Amino acid sequence: MNDCQNKGISRDACYIAEQNRQATINAAAEKQAMENAQNLYSTNDGNSHHHKKHNND
Repeated sequence: MNDCQNKGISRDACYIAEQNRQATINAAAEKQAMENAQNLYSTNDGNSHHHKKHNND
C-alpha cells in the first residue's frame, strides 16, 4: 500500500485497490481448492471410496 500512496494516490483509493487485490487472490485460491476437492472425490470406477484395504498379517 505504501507504493500506491507514494505514487500520489489517496489512502482511501489505495486501501480499496489493496482490498480488491486480496479478494482476487482469495477467490482464485478458493476456486483452485474447490477444483482440487472435486478432483479428489470424483472417481472413474463409480466407487465413492478411496480407501484401500490393508492386509496387516
